[in-house]
Amino acid sequence: MPSDIQFIDATAARSHGYVPSADFRFAQQQPAIPVHLSELSALVPTLPMALAKLPGGQFMLVAVAGFADGRNQLVDDNGRWGGLHVPNELRAYPFSVQPMAASAEGSQSFGVCFNHASGLYRDAPDFGRGELRFFNDEGQPQPQFQQVTQQLQRNVTLLRQTQNAVRLLQEAELLTPWQIQPRNGHPQETLPAGLFRVDEARLNALRGEALERLHAGHALGLAYAQLFSMSRIVVLQRLKDGHAARRKAAAPDPAIVQKLFEPGANAMGDTIKFNF
Repeated sequence: MPSDIQFIDATAARSHGYVPSADFRFAQQQPAIPVHLSELSALVPTLPMALAKLPGGQFMLVAVAGFADGRNQLVDDNGRWGGLHVPNELRAYPFSVQPMAASAEGSQSFGVCFNHASGLYRDAPDFGRGELRFFNDEGQPQPQFQQVTQQLQRNVTLLRQTQNAVRLLQEAELLTPWQIQPRNGHPQETLPAGLFRVDEARLNALRGEALERLHAGHALGLAYAQLFSMSRIVVLQRLKDGHAARRKAAAPDPAIVQKLFEPGANAMGDTIKFNF
């Protein structure tokens, strides 16, 4: 776990708090976002999904939000989110849930963490500035923080279900590297490295028990959702074009700027005078 991500201790952080994240600038360089099975129906019409290969060889279900340049096309220059659905992973920021040390019996527990790199942690929150405390004076979670922890607890369950479905796809050898053909004039429009898709031909060849196993583990629905979502690459392309057009419109015309510094450009003469 990165050093900036630290567990929230109910005793040490009793009087501490945070500033709720006001925008999505933190995700501007996140072109692949972890998502859960519960988000499939919201994602299929809006964003492509893929299976990202992790360093240990496992896979994770992600929403593809950008290309290989690393820019999240769903977040504009002002940090606004441009999609219809905000993934659970982003809504929880700067909070996350991380595994704690296993107990002597081998059971795994999880703890709520805060990303201190966000700059949103407060040792002495100022309520007048909209800053919030984690706990009240009795050490009980404040309502807003309680809502966050409850959602994170649900996310743990959803992540386990999702990872089980992804594991079934991997065991069935249905995953294959995914690349796209860039548009003419846009050679940089390739996918981030390490993304895989479902092999439709292999999926269609499955019969009987193999299909039943995928269906029972929610992997069959995931497979079709991933395949259906692939055409949503066009959403990223349109967003990218829109960002470029807005930046071009906002940038001054170099020719006009140059004329400002040419001799005779000043109608009052070449010497600029100030009257005080």
